[in-house]
Amino acid sequence: MQPQFILRFFVLAVSFTFLLTQTAFAQATGSLSGTVKDPNEAIVQGATVTVKNSATNLTRTATTDEEGRW
Repeated sequence: MQPQFILRFFVLAVSFTFLLTQTAFAQATGSLSGTVKDPNEAIVQGATVTVKNSATNLTRTATTDEEGRW
């Protein structure tokens, strides 16, 4: 093989690997929000909301505000 071909292949492989890892990190974060209401559609203040990631068992807890938002 020619040295130029090897160099180009190496640069392409490193670039591809870099792009894959950046995409994976970019998808690792997110956010959730919502409003808690009772069966009559009234806003629930001070409710505790717990969200669990079933893949990692990581949990986050929030308390609703005066408008039922978390």
